[in-house]
Amino acid sequence: MKKINQLFAFVLITSTLLSFIVPNNFTQTVNHTISAENESTVLSAGTMLAGDTLSFVALNRMLTKELLKPLRDCFEKSNPDMFMTKCFTRIEFRLSPDFMDRVLYKGEIIEGSVILNDCSTPIRIADLVVDFKRKTIDVKESYRTPFMSHKTFLKDFCVFLQAK
Repeated sequence: MKKINQLFAFVLITSTLLSFIVPNNFTQTVNHTISAENESTVLSAGTMLAGDTLSFVALNRMLTKELLKPLRDCFEKSNPDMFMTKCFTRIEFRLSPDFMDRVLYKGEIIEGSVILNDCSTPIRIADLVVDFKRKTIDVKESYRTPFMSHKTFLKDFCVFLQAK
């Protein structure tokens, strides 16, 4: 019994010492939060940065300029008090769960959603397919509508909000 206790203590001490010396999965960080404030590239564990990677911030800047800002302007025209209330209201882009823990590349198709966060109640407005290299954004409002250009979507959506 004494030999078993000594063997167990030896294994415990060596594994503890090796955990500090040898790199392991606990020392690698994974970026789980995706937001506009996060300036780092979305990384999965153990990946190395290549020259053709895309940061979420660059993707979010393009989407804000091309889609989110004009969409916000349409909401403000139809309901000027919407973004002036005490509760927090904003329009944001969220990556789809398939892209959350992956490295984003400029040449690949990136999927996500436009979310209207109205007083902490998230409402999905549309799904997006973004090709950053070609600077194209295709929008699908519902499962019954086909993908369309973001400019067509903005025009139709603004007309819909004004008629409401």
